[in-house]
Amino acid sequence: MSQCGWCGHELKGEPVSYTESPLLWINGEVTEVIWTSFSLDLCCYGCAWAFGAEIHKLIGMTNGKGLRSHLIELHGLPHPPGKPGGVMSPKCFERFKSIADALVKAFILG
Repeated sequence: MSQCGWCGHELKGEPVSYTESPLLWINGEVTEVIWTSFSLDLCCYGCAWAFGAEIHKLIGMTNGKGLRSHLIELHGLPHPPGKPGGVMSPKCFERFKSIADALVKAFILG
């Protein structure tokens, strides 16, 4: 069975799809790929909001109003967000950890 990309609950019915474009860090002639384009299936819009907010906070988008507008206008999430189906799963935590590691490599060590 498929699981929600945020909380890990079993997906029942039609999943909510969340897509993120690739993120590249270009420093002179060196290009670091932070993440490639990916899509996740989530159990509800609350989980889509939770995932979207956290991934954008990792890259410095911390303004609540700007973040909310970005998720609505560019990712097509409905407003109000609603509550997630659960807390971040260990699998999702590992995804965020690998993204954070790539950001450190690109921005600090790059």
